[in-house]
Amino acid sequence: YNSQIILPFGSNADMYIRGSEGGGFGINRKVLSENTSGNVGIGTTNPTAKLEVAGVIGCDAVQGRSDGRLKKDVETLATARTLATVLKLRPVSYLWKDTSKNENNVKTLGFIAQEVEALFPEFVKTAKDSLNTKSINYANMVSVLTAAIQEQQRIIEAQKQEVEAINLIKQTLEQRLKALENKQYK
Repeated sequence: YNSQIILPFGSNADMYIRGSEGGGFGINRKVLSENTSGNVGIGTTNPTAKLEVAGVIGCDAVQGRSDGRLKKDVETLATARTLATVLKLRPVSYLWKDTSKNENNVKTLGFIAQEVEALFPEFVKTAKDSLNTKSINYANMVSVLTAAIQEQQRIIEAQKQEVEAINLIKQTLEQRLKALENKQYK
């Protein structure tokens, strides 16, 4: 398979790969598009974000900047609200209506953006496209899910202590009952 990259080639700063089997060049395939707003798309001609990829992205890791020196007005999440709200989330499995996005007809796991937006609007972005398509920032959900797990763990620990206290009372009552029964039958 022979190919060559042609840049620029088109009305915007688009990148094409031209290639064919057998050494002859013919078909141009657009692989990267840049629109007038400065958005870049891979596999899409109308990107609505700074970088939009239509399809699966393969990589070893994705890291988001989280350095405390870059942040201000830092507040710990209110866990009581967090756990109650997380419990309202509805995890789903689904197939895309655009069947080209369904790899081997395997269902995708996730959430419905409109449902998440009603609970956590800070995780949902609405694109400026013709459908006002919504997307979820799944990476940012980790902090809320962590806070919910921490709150749940505090509840579990409190319940554990309560059960231990009840078991002590139960043992004491059983011992007293046994002592009374022994007294009565002597």
